[in-house]
Amino acid sequence: MKIWLDDCREAPDNTWFIARTIEVVKEQLELRRVTHLSLDNDLGMCEREGYSLVTWMVETGLWPQRECLVHSQNSVALSLSMREEIAQHFKPQGS
Repeated sequence: MKIWLDDCREAPDNTWFIARTIEVVKEQLELRRVTHLSLDNDLGMCEREGYSLVTWMVETGLWPQRECLVHSQNSVALSLSMREEIAQHFKPQGS
């Protein structure tokens, strides 16, 4: 499953499942169903939700199987922080 986490934007195409909350993503990661994940950071009124999810993935070791991306339009610094955490901790299966 490919998950697009975003509170308002649509996914790039119909191969992505759109998740509007991090709870939906966590549930699917716990079930080991996620192959690709693309993250927005700001969801609704909550700030740094995407970054919170990345922190949770680091703590639990639960990651998508193949790819973890950031598509957030948030500040460059925050998006960079998310990307740095992913680069440091995410290991695609088979690597």
